[in-house]
Amino acid sequence: MSVLTNLTNLILNFITQLAVTPVFLLFLAALFLAVMTWNYRRFRRQGFEPDYLEQERPVDRFDEELAFRTTRTVLTNRRVLQLRLSWFLSRRRQVALGLKDVTFLEMRRGTSKLLLVLALLLVGRLNPAALIVALMALESKVYSAVFDTRFTLSPRTRLTVSSFHRRRLRDFVRFYRTAHLTWAKIRTEEPVAAPISAIPSVDQETDLTWGRPLWVYVTCFVVLGILQRVLLGHVTLDDAFFGPVYLALPVAVASRSRRDGLLSALFGFVGLLTVKFPSSGFGSVSLSGMSMSDSGSPDFRQYGLMLAALLAAAWGSYAVARAVGSRWSSLSVLVVLPFVAVASPSAMRDLLFYAGVATAVVVGVVLRNAEGRFGARYGAGASEPGGDVVVSLPRAEGA
Repeated sequence: MSVLTNLTNLILNFITQLAVTPVFLLFLAALFLAVMTWNYRRFRRQGFEPDYLEQERPVDRFDEELAFRTTRTVLTNRRVLQLRLSWFLSRRRQVALGLKDVTFLEMRRGTSKLLLVLALLLVGRLNPAALIVALMALESKVYSAVFDTRFTLSPRTRLTVSSFHRRRLRDFVRFYRTAHLTWAKIRTEEPVAAPISAIPSVDQETDLTWGRPLWVYVTCFVVLGILQRVLLGHVTLDDAFFGPVYLALPVAVASRSRRDGLLSALFGFVGLLTVKFPSSGFGSVSLSGMSMSDSGSPDFRQYGLMLAALLAAAWGSYAVARAVGSRWSSLSVLVVLPFVAVASPSAMRDLLFYAGVATAVVVGVVLRNAEGRFGARYGAGASEPGGDVVVSLPRAEGA
């Protein structure tokens, strides 16, 4: 009896340990996150006031705060000082570099490599997320000012001031020009006669930006596709509710902006395909043991015709809005009729199809009025129809 009791106790202890270990690991993980967050938030609230040398005075500063990393840079008439705070492991690093030792100073601007790599890694594993990350990567900008000590110090020292926000370009260019003039004065040991002339590629942001309205429309497509996939099991334009919304959304947008209308039709349709076929079989993700992909292969001919129909409807909405007024632009939904006749002739004999088209016209009117009333909150009226926004920054004083 004692042997059976000991065996039972041993089994119960083993089961208890199995249950306690995961809970203990979760506790440690939660404790780690809480401590790292507490430290990071506390140090972010503290200012950065370095100890200055004799006859040293601050000239400019640039702070960049991200979710998990903060950089504070102070430029003086002799040095450039930088404090780096990191959420992970509560790392703090302070760097000081004499401007007299700097032999190379440049400004760099480019697309985020990290987001591009992340988008490529998500392709075939989580395609809807890959589309969103790819759009973010193509729109992203990384601004960097590099202070390099090549040929003067060994080992080579380099200090980089970076920003990942387009809205900070004005402040970043100001900091870079101030640093360039201060460094040039120290290197030549004489005052600079005149500030360096502005370089158009530096002080103007002319690269493509999707804009907040387009992000709203593409997100609507993807979210609606996910809802339809979860609730109905398949993504299709034949649904009485989702189908008219898919058709009406780019039409309503194009009545204001041709660019946003065409891009929302293109990216929205691709977003629906990524939800309909979220994985390519390599590294695919399954839910409850069932593949999330629709059975069978995609019909590229049919999908190509549907994409062409959405683009044509968006273009027609823009043309109608410019010709007779935006109140009639929703009628451009009728442009999809010949495309549907080619893709699925049997649908032309179904009264429910025409009911769906009529519903799309009504939904288009509702969406157009809603955007006209609430669109200013997310910048829907910031650009002229068909035009791109180019942000031009003023030159520095004396330039």
